[in-house]
Amino acid sequence: HVILNNFGYRDDNVEIEKKEGILRVYSLGDSYTYGWYLDPKSAYPDVFEKLINGKHQSKVEVINASQPGFSIKESLERFENDGLLLGPDIVTLGINIFDLLDKEFKPAVNKSSIFSYFKIYQLTFGNADRKRVEKATEEEIRRSLEGNSEQLQKFRNKVSRLNGLVKRTGAKLVLIVFPDFNPSNPNETYRFYKFHEKMKKLTADENILLVDLLDSFNKVNDKKELVLNPLDSHPSVLAHKLAAQELKRKIDFNESISSGKIVKQQFAEKEIGLGENLENLHSIVQIFTGEERAAHFNREFELGIQKIPFKD
Repeated sequence: HVILNNFGYRDDNVEIEKKEGILRVYSLGDSYTYGWYLDPKSAYPDVFEKLINGKHQSKVEVINASQPGFSIKESLERFENDGLLLGPDIVTLGINIFDLLDKEFKPAVNKSSIFSYFKIYQLTFGNADRKRVEKATEEEIRRSLEGNSEQLQKFRNKVSRLNGLVKRTGAKLVLIVFPDFNPSNPNETYRFYKFHEKMKKLTADENILLVDLLDSFNKVNDKKELVLNPLDSHPSVLAHKLAAQELKRKIDFNESISSGKIVKQQFAEKEIGLGENLENLHSIVQIFTGEERAAHFNREFELGIQKIPFKD
């Protein structure tokens, strides 16, 4: 059950202008952050907001700006388009091993959309194809973790660019690393320790706060409790709860709240003529002054047009 807000996020409506004394957390990521197949209030950004406000008396606003299927490239574009405007104090980026690949593996079998639902297909071609995709994916992941691979370089460059943008606003970037357990056998020996080592080095080099969930998840005796089901490795309700608890443990809001050191929003205005080109334009804004008074944002990454109505 999905309801989107005025920004097209799976969250409550967001006021563009920050309220005085409020710290904003802007949560980027893919379906792991979105709360795939879960109630939106079970996703870790919402759980984290409740946990942190229990301590700081509603001083922190967490905005879940994630989107299923987002790569680091699209998360970066979303921050350029929306995040900068909203003036967050903390920007979190939830990632998993597949973010290194920035691609999806296509099944080799050209199957009929009707035939693919038949049990006989699932037990023959479908089962064989799933195994082929799993093997190809794991091999691609292992190659991407060797040395300073091309995939790793591309990922590092985009994270570095996002970190630079975040720092220039006065905010801080937090990288949240989700382990990837084999959903059909999540209690087997973990396969991707090297991924966590690479992310530890990247965040140290870039001076980014790292929240690696591997140790926290490893404390759960039965890892089946951390995945949705034997066919889906997306985080469960428990996994999101543990992620929120780890965020609360790692991010310290005390100094910002007590000192009042909160990121100030900077709104830039420029009058332009029809057809005029602007450098570094990430959002195309059309202002309608007739019956419909709204700002329409046309996204570079082809997610369609989002609309923000004016109050007056």
